[in-house]
Amino acid sequence: MIKDLKLSNKLILVFLLPMVVLIAIGGYFSYSISKKRLEEQVLASLGLLVRTKKDYLETFLDFNKGRVADWSSDGYIRDSFEKITEDKDDAKIKELSTYIKTKKQVLDPEIKITDIIDMEGVIVVSTISERVGMKETIDDLNKEYNFTKAKNALFGGVFVSSIVTEDEPGHSMNTPMWHVSTPVVSLKTDMVIGVIVNHISNDKLIEVFKKNQQSAIDSGASEASSLLGQGSTLEIYLVDSRKLMLTPSLFVKNAILNQTVDTEPVRKCYEAGESMNGVYDDYRGISVFGASACVDDDSHWTLLTEIDKSETTRELNDIKIIIMGLSIGTLLGSLILVYFLDKIIVFPIKELSGSIKKMTKGQLLQRLEVSSADEVGDLIESFNEMSGRIEEEDRAKSEFVSLASHQLLTPLTTIRWLVEVLQGAGGDDLTDQQKKNLRDIGRIDYGMIDLVRALLDVSRIELGTFFIEPEQVSLDDLVESVLEELVPKIKEKKIEIIKKYEKAATNINMDPKLTRIIFQNILTNAVKYTPNEGKIVIGISREDSKILISFADTGYGIPKEFHPKVFSKFFRGDNIKEKNPEGTGLGLYMVRSIVEHSGGKIWFESEENKGTTFYVSFPLEGMIKKEGTKQLGA
Repeated sequence: MIKDLKLSNKLILVFLLPMVVLIAIGGYFSYSISKKRLEEQVLASLGLLVRTKKDYLETFLDFNKGRVADWSSDGYIRDSFEKITEDKDDAKIKELSTYIKTKKQVLDPEIKITDIIDMEGVIVVSTISERVGMKETIDDLNKEYNFTKAKNALFGGVFVSSIVTEDEPGHSMNTPMWHVSTPVVSLKTDMVIGVIVNHISNDKLIEVFKKNQQSAIDSGASEASSLLGQGSTLEIYLVDSRKLMLTPSLFVKNAILNQTVDTEPVRKCYEAGESMNGVYDDYRGISVFGASACVDDDSHWTLLTEIDKSETTRELNDIKIIIMGLSIGTLLGSLILVYFLDKIIVFPIKELSGSIKKMTKGQLLQRLEVSSADEVGDLIESFNEMSGRIEEEDRAKSEFVSLASHQLLTPLTTIRWLVEVLQGAGGDDLTDQQKKNLRDIGRIDYGMIDLVRALLDVSRIELGTFFIEPEQVSLDDLVESVLEELVPKIKEKKIEIIKKYEKAATNINMDPKLTRIIFQNILTNAVKYTPNEGKIVIGISREDSKILISFADTGYGIPKEFHPKVFSKFFRGDNIKEKNPEGTGLGLYMVRSIVEHSGGKIWFESEENKGTTFYVSFPLEGMIKKEGTKQLGA
């Protein structure tokens, strides 16, 4: 029956409940505001707490980094190790091991073992004699000691690796250790000749962690003390890149290196190097308020402080019960209001608005469900009919353009062939005027062929008949091949080409032909519309989970009022037409269509008389495969 009511009747029914709705909304917002303020205070306090704790931790790590860096600068250690690498003298090995143990390690009892590893990964010197001569795989050395980073580092570079247990001399499976490594640099050649590794007991880290935990809380702001100081579920702990807990848990026994913590803040810190402050599920699956901080770029540790959400919101429960008791009737009225507004008026209009926006972007066929017999239903029926007719007419137009383009291409190609024959075979018998006429005919014919081929590609895009076949390609090679075609024009205009390629970002799964079309159109425009002695900067880089390709020129730029039309069919800016009247206005339309159909994004920044930068981005997985019957650019 509701569907059959006219819109005016529905509005009358809705506005019969204004006072009831206002009371319900007032109660709801009162509770929501109180809850939001409390959550903001808790999150702010946790953020302050985790930052304070991070300072303690970084001070501890910096101390241990400084210690091993100091050892690596010891002239006796450097000179002795260099001699050992030259003559492998056992006496010198023992002498250097004793020196480290009695002169260095004795000052730092938390350092249980010190090894010096040569460039091949063999332990040459160690304070545990049984370790001398041991060799592990490079992968194991990297996991345990950041070996490759250290041996490739500059003098003074220090790296912290994660906590491990090892069943080997000097280690105990019951005593987890973490490691700090730094390169040993030759006094003679200034070249790295080995890596010093300090094995440090995890007990020291836990001791520092426990010692500073309460002081971190006490040193926080008054809000932190009042909101968190007495929290029975407040927990501060450390997680490594393997998502294993490195410090004791408040809730799980023997959690160190046994408890997995695969939560949102840990993933963010490891994958993107980003801290987090918000609500999420912790390693127990409990909803918590939490804050995190990334500690040490090399070890990728994550520091977290969390408190159960249920504990912090307990004070709000009484308010919630009162509001619910007083507003039960008004909430029902609110639900009725939401139902009428959403289902009868708002939702259909939003759907209609969204479909109209899709049509403006080229998705012409839109069908909406008619859910009522009122004025809104009549409007949706009319919209569906209009959409169907527009789509039919547009498809017919695209099919006509495709057919006409095919028919035009043959005679135009024949004309080009005849022109070439006349210029070649009988060119000497022609007058200068006749030769000029032939050149003009050839130039115009070439332009017509390019236009017809562009129209064919546009019709294939609009009909959805083109296919996408991604394969492993080298983006820099594709760019270079396009630049080779433009070399004559680049040299003529004395344009400087600057390339900024990240090698790790150049290989990706792309359709090579479509990618080349993208590069050709953008680079051809850049060269064409950049004045003499200008610059074009081409960049290929990895940005988070995407590959970003940029083309920046110092050309004429695009006036701001034309920015919304840049990717439209047949559009060319007035300032460009004055400088270069030739052009179809289809290139950027095709580029955007190809990029968006294949899962990428394209945008630009431009300022008139200063230049334009086009950006194209794709996921690391590359283009999306698409079935079809036609190939673009064929």
